[in-house]
Amino acid sequence: MKSTIARFSIRHVQHIDEHGKARGRPPRVSPDTLRRLYRWMMLTRRFDERAVRLQRTGQLGTYASCLGHEALHVGVAAAMR
Repeated sequence: MKSTIARFSIRHVQHIDEHGKARGRPPRVSPDTLRRLYRWMMLTRRFDERAVRLQRTGQLGTYASCLGHEALHVGVAAAMR
């Protein structure tokens, strides 16, 4: 017989549901903040391109590319601030 030992809950804000549909109103973000985040996304992509080139020529050890995931990394870092 299975029984529940504990239940956990993590407070969070969800703007998109599991089907990709918007939930409620999106957060307001200033144009300056959007430009800053976009700039960081572009810098992340440039860094990634260079790191992949270095890795492929043997000048850098193992490197996991983040190509296509820049928004995730920048968004998490911005949220942590």
